[in-house]
Formats: sequence, structure tokens, C-alpha cells
Amino acid sequence: MRQQAPRYFALIPAAGVGARMAAGGPKQYLPVGGKPMLRHAIDAFLSSGLITHTYVVVSAEDGQIDAVVPDGAVTVLRCGGATRMESIRNGLDALAGAIGGDDWVLVHDAARPGSMPNSSND
Repeated sequence: MRQQAPRYFALIPAAGVGARMAAGGPKQYLPVGGKPMLRHAIDAFLSSGLITHTYVVVSAEDGQIDAVVPDGAVTVLRCGGATRMESIRNGLDALAGAIGGDDWVLVHDAARPGSMPNSSND
């Protein structure tokens, strides 16, 4: 029996309120290079032919997300939690029926669209 190749899904937790940053609102919506920080993360996954679908986890009260996500290309999951880990867990629970045992879920924080691994040890 031939196994199906794994699919790759993006899960972007974006339920933060920006409390530590004291920016007056969620940092994922602050502009960077002319567009919201979250949109940079979304666009990176949408530009990859390897990603089957992209999901963004926000709080149920988020009133800004609809203006940031491209229509039909991203699924918004309104199940964000009090912490990043809780939002990730809630997002994974929401995806449970959509992904198979061989599939991968790639998690990337919405507020770090350009983060790079520390290369100082290279």
C-alpha cells in the first residue's frame, strides 16, 4: 500500500493584545514596511507552494483580522486563548479533523514575521 505524502499547514497564533509592548493595541497589527506585521507572516506562507493552507488563530473579540487576511486564502480561527501556548493548543484542536496523521502543522508567531535564527555561532 502506497503512503500519501504529508501535507504542510501553517498555524499563526495572533490572539495577543500587545500588553507588554504598551503599543495601545495588538502588535501584530502594527505596520511594518507599509502593511500590518501579521500580513508579512501570512504572505510568507501564501507564497510557498509547499503550504496546503494557512490558519490564523485570533481571539473571539478581534475586530481587525478581517481587514488583514486575503479573502478565501486564509482561514481565521476565533479560538485564541489567554497565552500563546493556549492559542496554539486551541488552534491545533480546531484543525484535528482537517489534518491527517502524516501531516505537519508549522507554527509561526504573528508578531515575529522577520525573525531569524541566531547565527552568531556560525
